Amino acid sequence: MRAALFLIGLLLSGSYGQAQTNPAFVEAGINAIFVVGEVTTTAMYSFNYVAPTSAEVRWVLLVPPDALAITLDTTLLPLFLQYVTDPVIEPPFQAPGLVCTLSQRMAVGDGTVPRPDYYLPDQADLDVLETLDQAVAFLESDGNRLSPQQRTALSSYADQQYGFAALTLIPAQNIPEPDGFWTSIYVQVSPTIIVTYRGVEPLLPLAFQSVSTAAHLDNYDQAGILPSTAYIFADVPYAPTNAATFQPDLTRIEGAQNELANTMTLVDGNSIFFDELDPVYYALLLEGAAARDEPAFAAEYIGQAPTIERRGSTPAESRTLDAFNQQVDGLILSRWRTLLDESPAPTAVLFAPNPALEPMQLNLMSAADPAWFYGCTSRKLYDPELEARLPERRTYLEALHLSLAHPDGWSLSVLQENEVPMYILSPVQVTPALLALMRENGNSAPMLVVQGLEQDINQPGVWEQFLEGTPPQPNTRSACAAEAFYLPSPNAIPWADVGATAPLRSIQIALLSSAEDCAAHRALYQDMLRYAALYQYYLSPELRHTLFIGELYELVVVGYPEGWIETVDQERTRVIVPEGATYTESPAVRVYLDYRLEAEQAERQFGISIDEISNQAVVEFRTNERRGYLRRSPMGFGYIVEFSAPVNEFDTYADLLYLMALTARIAEPSEDD
Repeated sequence: MRAALFLIGLLLSGSYGQAQTNPAFVEAGINAIFVVGEVTTTAMYSFNYVAPTSAEVRWVLLVPPDALAITLDTTLLPLFLQYVTDPVIEPPFQAPGLVCTLSQRMAVGDGTVPRPDYYLPDQADLDVLETLDQAVAFLESDGNRLSPQQRTALSSYADQQYGFAALTLIPAQNIPEPDGFWTSIYVQVSPTIIVTYRGVEPLLPLAFQSVSTAAHLDNYDQAGILPSTAYIFADVPYAPTNAATFQPDLTRIEGAQNELANTMTLVDGNSIFFDELDPVYYALLLEGAAARDEPAFAAEYIGQAPTIERRGSTPAESRTLDAFNQQVDGLILSRWRTLLDESPAPTAVLFAPNPALEPMQLNLMSAADPAWFYGCTSRKLYDPELEARLPERRTYLEALHLSLAHPDGWSLSVLQENEVPMYILSPVQVTPALLALMRENGNSAPMLVVQGLEQDINQPGVWEQFLEGTPPQPNTRSACAAEAFYLPSPNAIPWADVGATAPLRSIQIALLSSAEDCAAHRALYQDMLRYAALYQYYLSPELRHTLFIGELYELVVVGYPEGWIETVDQERTRVIVPEGATYTESPAVRVYLDYRLEAEQAERQFGISIDEISNQAVVEFRTNERRGYLRRSPMGFGYIVEFSAPVNEFDTYADLLYLMALTARIAEPSEDD
């Protein structure tokens, strides 16, 4: 039986033959839906486009010789279906026990990447053409000429007895101007061409790719790229058979907020702004598709056909949606997407049954670890290139949880200034007089000066600086480089005090040097300060990385060594394990919320009663399966943190586990709690 069509026979005015400076329209995305029956298939096609002029839009769809019916429908089925099956590219939910909020800052966005608005054309006419000459005449009626390659491709389909569905559109004219805040672009959508044909093998002809495309679908904006999405409803999953497949790694999507670095990279937080992370996801799609010499598709949804809701639809649309929901009820939906560029492509991509495919839907909320996404681990700040540039010598300031890199021969001096300890690394012994001389005229050896400050939020300007993520910078004329950052506190502060009297702890660090020495070593000094601000070895000079859980003043802080990673298990419980390992079979740190862990469960889990885990002391436990140490926060909604290993491996890891348990900082209650 002849394989029938998937998509694209698209040739568009201004995108072929002689290039135009202002094309009549620019293609923005292609969608096709297939409902595969026992002997026939119903296919539905629509495309998105941007029409900067009022010129007619001419588009040709290849029609297989086995076509039984061809109709035009204004119900935007592909858009309705897109909304209910789109990958969930929203910031991951921070469930209790996984929360990391080291900043009080509210991020509301600036409206630069809102969702597009879609419009149907003012007029649409569909004609079925039977010959190649008719198709060429239709496409060239506006004065443009097909390229030889496009004529050859059209001719090859005509030789196979394919027909041509010619769609002429008058784009919507009464579209408001984009307001620059809520809407960045208006995208016009063609009516849906519905084709019923004999055959059960969807086919994607790629011969007619636009040479001038720009995709604005789903806020993706990339010239020369055309998103194409296939929805296949059948008894079993379908997949490409002569094209590559790949899956984008959603864990590579960076978070909108880096809590430890106090920086913002994307819009985050306010629900009125949509799809802020979509461009990052599409970059992963583009990378995966471009990494192969053949078309490559990513599965975005495989599972039971969803019900398309009628909310917001017209009565006519509701009838169409009801009929479609009934038609696909009980079937499996396979949604595949690719991003087409202008590189050569095979004549067609075939789709066929693949019952082995497991149900899935891309969901950043379940794929991404909130601690990594939101920047709540110092492992995310680790910079191996910076480490390679730095001298090997390190000095650890336990009082400030600060690891300092410095040249060999520098030593530590500790001074007092306004009752605040001042730590100074220098190649000479630093006295108050020498420090004063350096600050005044820079006539001394270089000095790395570190202070830990505590300021009340109600002091003028401090709260505003905190919201901006910039504590006061060290103020000295002889500073070659300076850095300031906040020091997360493990001590709980009553919420009522946060905006009034809660202290903010910050680190201020500066490299004081003469002008000549600064000019010679500025890059090194800036690297030294940058390293100090990366929270490396925060809890111990033996534990490089640190995980922060909780609010700014109610933190659980756990250090862990190089080679271990923070992650979540299948129950979304927070764990820290050696990379590639699992909790059950390896040494691990596991975080429990106190109120979730019932007394009987705790006794089964640890072999001791929950009351024995108290006062933040390191408590040893042993069950039939694991042995280790426990720490518990005394707060009412606090944590129990487990540091353990399988019994037969405990001796190997006992010292490391005890070090992690001993150095962990568990939130303490304030006096008012």
